[in-house]
Amino acid sequence: MTPSPPEPLQTLWQSQPAPAINTQAVRKRLRRMQFRHWCYVILDILALVPVSYFLFWQKALFSPLVWLWLMVIGIMALGYTLYILWLRRQSLFWQDHPTAHYVLLLHQQYRQQARIARAAKHSAWVFQLLLTGLFGMCGWEGSSTGLSWQWLAGIWVINALAMSIFYHWAAQRQHRFTAEAAGLKQMTG
Repeated sequence: MTPSPPEPLQTLWQSQPAPAINTQAVRKRLRRMQFRHWCYVILDILALVPVSYFLFWQKALFSPLVWLWLMVIGIMALGYTLYILWLRRQSLFWQDHPTAHYVLLLHQQYRQQARIARAAKHSAWVFQLLLTGLFGMCGWEGSSTGLSWQWLAGIWVINALAMSIFYHWAAQRQHRFTAEAAGLKQMTG
């Protein structure tokens, strides 16, 4: 049999240039991402310090019910931190591998970043609800936190504004990393 002449579409497809993947750029991006993740891990762990301080060193300021609410907040914060650390595990401990593995790792990290951003986005409103409950319990129980209601209301309003900004920031990060993961997957096939 003689080979048939190539079809125009097949000829066009074979003449298309294949996109080159710059391995140095991917490696640099992974290193930068790894450094940022270590910084985020430190911040995540340091965020547990205030709850721990109030739970163990300022226990006398709170009634048993308010202290129990703080314990619930502390357990939820610890669970959230462990979940975030688990999602960051690939970014924290990556090593040099072949190019195909870099691309796969970068894609996995984008997906994990989107999950982290989604968790952060939802933690903003959950934290505001927990803070509202805490302040409500402090008022209901009459805990002597040493702060007036004006201070507590100011703290609540400032936190509500900060959590609104944080929610918006996390939503943008989630969208960005989802789009970057989809773009990388489309680029690599």
